[in-house]
Amino acid sequence: FYKPCKFFLLPLDGGEAEYDARYRGLYAKDPFGRYHDCAVEDFQQCLVNGTIDDCQANATQMCEEFENLQEGFLHFDHIGGAVLAIFQTSLPDSMYDVLHTMLDSEPAAVPIIWPLFILISILNTFLIVGLFVAVITDTFKRTDTKYCEMEENDEE
Repeated sequence: FYKPCKFFLLPLDGGEAEYDARYRGLYAKDPFGRYHDCAVEDFQQCLVNGTIDDCQANATQMCEEFENLQEGFLHFDHIGGAVLAIFQTSLPDSMYDVLHTMLDSEPAAVPIIWPLFILISILNTFLIVGLFVAVITDTFKRTDTKYCEMEENDEE
């Protein structure tokens, strides 16, 4: 079972109090003391009827670090990986892999992700239509040039 989620690293400067104040009650904490958004819906539902400590004790899932998806090609860690991921969105079969990974891994960015994917789809559509029109126009131009040359040869 795999679901991308995010864990929030402990601060290196010793700011554990601010760390707890920021994420306590919003996210569950794993045995290593890291807050994460795995099963955040279950955790929030538990908070309706229980205390933070009770819900924290019942949090059974935790996040693990793992390599990037699709043999390391699906990520936004640097510009090269981002370009490959955006190229994957232009292909209809693999667009949903990128979309669902982004939606699951960064819940706070969902309002930004949907307009981004709509914009990418529109731009990719114009790019593909432009390439198609360029190929058709070039083919007609070459055919017209050949036809004109053949007419000139027939007249001589």
